[in-house]
Amino acid sequence: MKKIILTISYLLVGCYFTYAQEAVPGDSLQINNQPVIVIKGEDLQKFPSGDLMIALEGRVPGFDSFNQSQSDFLFIIDGIYSNNVNSISTSEIEEIKFYKGGLIAKDGIYSSTNGTFVVTTKRSHYNQPLTTTFLLQGGSNNESGNSSYFSQNYQVGVHKGYKIMKYGAGLSYSSNYQGGLTNVDQYILNANLDVKPLQWLETGVHVNYNPNNFSDSPSSQLEGNIKQLNGDFYFTVKPMKGLSNTFTIAKSKLSYKYDLIYSGVTTEYINYYSANQNDNSITFYDNKLNYEYGFFKNHLIVGASLTYNRIKQGFSSEMTYNRIDEYNQPTFSISVQKIDRSVQSYMGGLSFNVNNWLILEGGFRIDEPSFASVKHVKSPYGALTIDYKNILFKQSNTISSGTLNIAFSKRSKLIATNGLSSSIGFTNGVFPTEPGPLDNKVFSLSASIGLLKNCVLINGDWTDNTTSTFFPNYLSSSNPFSAHEINTKSWRLWLNSEIYKSTDFSWSMGINFSNQKNKLILSEGNQNTSPTGGLAIVTTEDDDQSYNKVLLGGIQQGIRFKKLSLEMNGSVCFNRDALNASVYQVPGRQPIINEFKNYQYFAINYMALGYSLGNVSKYVKNSSLYLVGRNLISTTENQLYTNIPKYVGLSLKVEL
Repeated sequence: MKKIILTISYLLVGCYFTYAQEAVPGDSLQINNQPVIVIKGEDLQKFPSGDLMIALEGRVPGFDSFNQSQSDFLFIIDGIYSNNVNSISTSEIEEIKFYKGGLIAKDGIYSSTNGTFVVTTKRSHYNQPLTTTFLLQGGSNNESGNSSYFSQNYQVGVHKGYKIMKYGAGLSYSSNYQGGLTNVDQYILNANLDVKPLQWLETGVHVNYNPNNFSDSPSSQLEGNIKQLNGDFYFTVKPMKGLSNTFTIAKSKLSYKYDLIYSGVTTEYINYYSANQNDNSITFYDNKLNYEYGFFKNHLIVGASLTYNRIKQGFSSEMTYNRIDEYNQPTFSISVQKIDRSVQSYMGGLSFNVNNWLILEGGFRIDEPSFASVKHVKSPYGALTIDYKNILFKQSNTISSGTLNIAFSKRSKLIATNGLSSSIGFTNGVFPTEPGPLDNKVFSLSASIGLLKNCVLINGDWTDNTTSTFFPNYLSSSNPFSAHEINTKSWRLWLNSEIYKSTDFSWSMGINFSNQKNKLILSEGNQNTSPTGGLAIVTTEDDDQSYNKVLLGGIQQGIRFKKLSLEMNGSVCFNRDALNASVYQVPGRQPIINEFKNYQYFAINYMALGYSLGNVSKYVKNSSLYLVGRNLISTTENQLYTNIPKYVGLSLKVEL
């Protein structure tokens, strides 16, 4: 049977995400039986968003899109490390899982202290009928004090599965234009082919191509383009029960070009900038040998795994600068850089599963980066999960599920040979953008409980994370950067409930809260402000300075009554102590020492009021019409960020 889904949307809208505790497969990130936020791709397909990071606001506890960017997290897309999550069309995403706990550091030098997003793109199923999806989107606003904004997005996807083969492809085009200031055109091509000729053998290829062009206003005359091409090939063999071997190789190529021309405001001069960067990498990733064996009629299952990864990357850049002053005198400079770097990683792990009541896992990882003075970065990890439902409440009809988890991981220090962390970063994210110069230690406690046949799911965790960063030291010419320790303590609580469900009426709700407090340990020398001016670090009396304390929350509602439906997502921020001024001194004035300011924020990010039209003709299986809006209700106090424009539009979904 051929299945065609046609969606015509006048606006990008959000969706209702489900919070759940779910076991995540091993592969690159083993977080078995730990609380994980799960975002289903079917919700993203229904209400797609052009910027995935903004769509996650309020839905993922502990995630703050206003204060965090893609570089603050680790993204694993189909098993490959990446920091460009928007290179994948939202219509081609199967699901997204977010983890923030004690096993973060087990990804070694790639790990992020803020959490890990595991993104799985859409794959066809074997023996699946042909599915064709069309998506057309457009949105506009004209808010007072802001330029009018118009965006459009077109997507098409095809998926089909046979007995031993399946394939899928998606193509999207988006254009964003804002009041004559910025124009961005982006294309995304995603295709995959999988073949399973035998029950114990499967192989496949995946290709992603993402070119986009951008230009700015005539006043700055900025033009450029970014092209990214990724491809991977995998090979999985399961020759006997419990034994599996996976081999994956990936190739990535990224090019970035731009030209910028701008004039001075108070003087008559013209600046010309031109940049050309190329980034090529090849990755032997997740080459894993895994074996599991059951004892005592499978009441005890023991597993062991060995994994080898290797990434080799070549980076080149050429930047030119030309300035013509008011006397028509040119100044010209050129900078050329070429770097070859590599990392190889070895991982070994053991796991013990006692009747699914107690699960113990641990392992050790070694990274060998060519760009660091520390040749071996070591990362031990371990986790213990207890299913207290089956131990204490096995006969209970009220408690449907319940687990406790303790996890810990540690990554040893990583110091670049040039001593500057920012120079380690690579644009496509296959190398870490900001590895800590000191040890990274993470400890977490988490618990979950499911009530009334899991109609109510409550999850919570507490995390203690110690990492480090570099700060500029203007008082020392021999050591311009000094390493300082950062300790982050955070807790999260999230709940998902199916309040009522019947033939005519259903109501589901999700709510989450998270609190995070960072402390900067200034124990590296008690620096004071420079008498000649400039940035310097000033310690407090106890050599500690707390900063960036924030309480975040989110709420989701899904209501259906007969043919009517309402979906909402909101986010809230309380008591954000954000750094309002750095430590600096202007000659003749008193120095400003870490001035903080408190901010509040609340917004209904997405709202969709829908009406089911049903099968309006014999060719239409189902259709729905939606009135959608974004940021229609918002309030701020001491607003730190620019107000987000409000959007209103229509969405039509047709299934043939």
